[in-house]
Amino acid sequence: MIRANTRGFVEHAEAARILLSFWGRIGSDKRIRKTNATLYAGYRKGAARILEAGRAQGLFADVDVDGMSALLVGIVIGIATQSHFEKGAIEWERTLDEAVKTVMARLFA
Repeated sequence: MIRANTRGFVEHAEAARILLSFWGRIGSDKRIRKTNATLYAGYRKGAARILEAGRAQGLFADVDVDGMSALLVGIVIGIATQSHFEKGAIEWERTLDEAVKTVMARLFA
């Protein structure tokens, strides 16, 4: 989930531009604010489903699903935006690898 979503945002600049456009209008456009909130809630719910399934199967450690879901969304958005805001500032694939290793260490603790 982390890899696929981050790769999608990084490799498809239009997706990042849309995201940034939303952010720029959140303060002044209630419709955009609501749409953005709906998108983020959907991202967190998707992550929560994966986490809950892993916990139910006894694969994942007992983690705070809401907190971990928000963290996963933050990782994806954070890496993607850093990659787009300042081209070449980070090696996003290396950063992504470290993020996945960190999450996996927590989930399989």
